[in-house]
Amino acid sequence: MKWLVLAVALSACGGDKSEAPVGDPKQAACVSAIDRGVTMTLERRTAMSGGQASPNMKKLVEELAPKLKATLGDLCIKDQWDDAVVSCFQTAPDIAKCKESLKPEQRTKYTQAMMQVMMGQGGMRGSGHGSGLPANMQPPTGAGSN
Repeated sequence: MKWLVLAVALSACGGDKSEAPVGDPKQAACVSAIDRGVTMTLERRTAMSGGQASPNMKKLVEELAPKLKATLGDLCIKDQWDDAVVSCFQTAPDIAKCKESLKPEQRTKYTQAMMQVMMGQGGMRGSGHGSGLPANMQPPTGAGSN
């Protein structure tokens, strides 16, 4: 139950929604969809671990969520993701499914950006996974493929 409260609090305060200028519906859609997609994905992957998040996992999610939201929101806006991709982030239970709808060059940028964010989470090194992250928190990108 404590983890659910944390996840709800995290989703309420995560991400800088001021990035999208008022009046630009495409940018507002990107920011909103990315915020929702990242939040849902992190909640789902945490739940896959039995819902019992360790203090280290909670800290990781608290640090990771805003970074993922900012990175993907920036890519969505700058690379002008198709409406179908934005819609996927708004509705999919896990954003890994959305990557396949990106154009090849967008998919490459997405993968590279996600790996940079995930690899920047060095506090989880030594867990036995290449990125230093728990298995269920690996990049939601199909990390090795573009």
